[in-house]
Amino acid sequence: MSNETLNLIITAIIVPTLAALVPLLIAFLEQKRNEIKQSIRNENLNKYIDIAEDAISTAVVSVFQTYVEALKKQGQWNEQTAEIAFAEARNKAIAVMGEKAKEALSAAFGDAVLWIDNKIEMYVQLNKTCQL
Repeated sequence: MSNETLNLIITAIIVPTLAALVPLLIAFLEQKRNEIKQSIRNENLNKYIDIAEDAISTAVVSVFQTYVEALKKQGQWNEQTAEIAFAEARNKAIAVMGEKAKEALSAAFGDAVLWIDNKIEMYVQLNKTCQL
């Protein structure tokens, strides 16, 4: 095969084929890049959710042991002290989880404080169930 024939084949077949395949390769690589970025976002979010869940459950138990039990024994547990206990659990949880976790929760769920409040309610209920 002569050089001219080889050049003709490269010019007529290989170059157009490569030109057609390059956009497909670029699209494939872009898709893989986006999948990796989403996976990293999900891993980070899961990490912050775990941190937040641990902070909330710990705060609920801590407030129960240091505040709620004492007030109940003294017969001073009421709606007002329950609100104080709830606020204390929220403040402790937010302090422990940190701002990055709170920001990640806000980005994922919109209202991080509402999410935290709901989780506190859940852990309070779990704590009550375990106390029986």
